[in-house]
Amino acid sequence: MPTSSSRKCKETSADSSDAGGSGRRHKQPLTASSDVGGDTDVIFVTSDTPSLQLTGINNNEPATKKCKTTLSKEKQAFLDKYDIVKFSNEEIHDMQVKRWKAKAYKHFVMPPPIKETIDGDVNYQFKCKFDPSRVLSRVCHDTSTHNLNDHVHVCKAVNRKPEQNTIKDYVHGHSYSPGRFRYLLALWVSWPNHPFKIIHNAELREIFKMLYSKVDIIS
Repeated sequence: MPTSSSRKCKETSADSSDAGGSGRRHKQPLTASSDVGGDTDVIFVTSDTPSLQLTGINNNEPATKKCKTTLSKEKQAFLDKYDIVKFSNEEIHDMQVKRWKAKAYKHFVMPPPIKETIDGDVNYQFKCKFDPSRVLSRVCHDTSTHNLNDHVHVCKAVNRKPEQNTIKDYVHGHSYSPGRFRYLLALWVSWPNHPFKIIHNAELREIFKMLYSKVDIIS
């Protein structure tokens, strides 16, 4: 069934003059016939009227615009790697977590919970282990750890400066920081289970020295 967009237009010559030869330009009818019901619309134009296009109110604007369907490189790479039709959000989430090796992830509760937005985007919520009030959100196809590292560097619970400690912290000759201790302990327990080699772990040694700077660690 033909639609109004397929109307055929006929325009009469716009150069004809009236019978008296005065040269006055007449409004010439531009007929647009419709195949539906036999109705005919008549539009009057003069010879200096710009050519009309049945494309919308603004003749300079095309009737249709090409939609931007180009995906970001990150999202395209995500779609190429994971079949979102075959696998659920949870399954893809589990596959991604297994590939995360960056040190920044150790600062956050793992695995991060999934949160779907009203727009349908799937985000991961990274909660700081040492300041639970801080939660960073990252869309599932983003693999950058830039924002995570930024938080690690400014996390007050971990990066407490010595001058921020109270005088009681130095009474017994130590610089113990609860936040720093929890951070190092978390890194330590995440190490592979090597019965003796764990003694050589740098984080464990730093914990010992934080408790007593002159500690003698066997090697």
